Amino acid sequence: MIEIIYDPYRLHQPASGDIVLALEEDYEPCLNSIKDSVNHGKSLTVLVRNPGICGWLDHIGPKYGGVVRHIDPVQSLSVALKHSPLPEYLKKPETIIQFGLLEKAKALPPKLGENAENWGHRVLIGDIWSQPDISTDEDITELLAWFMGRENDMPFILNDLLNKRFHLWISNSDRASSLLSWLQPDPFLRTRYLIWENLLSTYPENHIPEWLQSNDIWGVLSQFTTRKRYVNCIPFSPDVQLPPEIANFVRAFLIETWEKCSPMDSLSYLSGRLDVEITFLLERLRLQLQQGESIQQVFHDKLTEVSNGHQKVTELSGMLLHKPPPGMLSEAASFDEVRRWIKDDYLPFYRHNSMLNHLDVTIDLVNSFEKWLIMKYTSLLVSGEGMAYRQIHTLKKRMVDIPILVVMVDGLDYLSFGDHLLPTLIRKGLNPETEPMSYLAFIPSEY
Repeated sequence: MIEIIYDPYRLHQPASGDIVLALEEDYEPCLNSIKDSVNHGKSLTVLVRNPGICGWLDHIGPKYGGVVRHIDPVQSLSVALKHSPLPEYLKKPETIIQFGLLEKAKALPPKLGENAENWGHRVLIGDIWSQPDISTDEDITELLAWFMGRENDMPFILNDLLNKRFHLWISNSDRASSLLSWLQPDPFLRTRYLIWENLLSTYPENHIPEWLQSNDIWGVLSQFTTRKRYVNCIPFSPDVQLPPEIANFVRAFLIETWEKCSPMDSLSYLSGRLDVEITFLLERLRLQLQQGESIQQVFHDKLTEVSNGHQKVTELSGMLLHKPPPGMLSEAASFDEVRRWIKDDYLPFYRHNSMLNHLDVTIDLVNSFEKWLIMKYTSLLVSGEGMAYRQIHTLKKRMVDIPILVVMVDGLDYLSFGDHLLPTLIRKGLNPETEPMSYLAFIPSEY
């Protein structure tokens, strides 16, 4: 059987042995192939892809007993949507092809009771656009979040659908009518205006009109006199931040408050949602680190709170957190007590003050360790308690069963080992068998 399929929109995939007719000069060879197939009693399918030659093979049906079919995207979509009446914008083949609506009809079939128009809005624009009205706070939040996550670069046909749905909503939605009317002239930009104002809600109200003067933002917001009614519906996304000209006002205000009032006063305005706030905090904390100024626990806690636990802020704040000096080392302390004192008391205090360039406060602690070492020097040499070389002897005993590689890193201190080398080894799969412990080595080259 000869089958002619007019398929200018390329919806039908050719099978092996099919002829695809796309160029006019291929018409005569195609016609010869058809005659040859008829003469030999073979089946043949011809896909006509060129719209200009659609109809040229209509005579094949009557002459050779073939079948002529036309693939119509509109008819195919109607069938896929269970023959629901199609709105005008879904009756255009080019629209169906451009947006892949036949594929979408398979992947996202109509919901129960959903007509073709609402289905089209849902798959082309988004779920919220299939609704006949905006009646709840959740609907408003979803709509604003939709505009927040997009730029105004949609094709004309989709913008036209938006405007028509806006008109419907304004008529049907008592709860959101004033919001929708205000949004409609430029919903993408005006949604951002609402979000920017909401992001500044923790700052003094008398400053906000001044900060929002650029591009007449405040003037446009002032036209919407009932916007406070919707403040709980305004969504937040860390991807939507203040433009630089507004962020600069915020930064200048925070610096002035920090310097002229107090750092704690400055923190009281922070929401933790703005990138400019995090940048400001990091700048201030780094400056304090350079100046060797520690912070108290209450300020550290407030920083953690207002930054929402931002990792870099928390790390810097922890480095600056004031640490009281530990008690002096007793000359009668055992080696285990000395080891704990070094690890838990002295080294954290040393680390903190070395970053602040205040190592002079550690002198008395170092002196107490020196006194202990002088008192214990002879007994340590005799007993070998706490000495590194005893660990080497322990390792030698294990060499009977497995090979052991000892790696010495010159100039590596205990803190650098814990901060850098140990985490690197663990990432490479070299996990310590036991908790790392410090030992004494009187002669560094003894290894």
